[in-house]
Amino acid sequence: MYASEQMNDELQQRVQRGMTLLDKEYPGWREKINLAYLDLSSGCDCVLGQVYGHYIEGSHEIGLVMTDEEEPYTPEEAAALDSHGFNSPSCSCEELTEAWKQALGGQRGR
Repeated sequence: MYASEQMNDELQQRVQRGMTLLDKEYPGWREKINLAYLDLSSGCDCVLGQVYGHYIEGSHEIGLVMTDEEEPYTPEEAAALDSHGFNSPSCSCEELTEAWKQALGGQRGR
């Protein structure tokens, strides 16, 4: 397996974890996603932003972040966001956005 294929597989696993968590925490969340605007570099247009209004609010609502919104994330919180595909220091925002679009099956934006 090539390094890029391995990275894509890992990204897809993280995204699947994030989707499973959202299915549990916010049933029907997929209806709020507009793929035409999906952009993981944007706090408002990322998955959590589209579902909860903003990345920071969403990260708290799904229980991955417990620190005050004014405080930086702890290393554990950052790792949890990464492991669920909401953020990833190991790839670009464009790659992460594409992984979410692929996982969502190429649904059209609303």
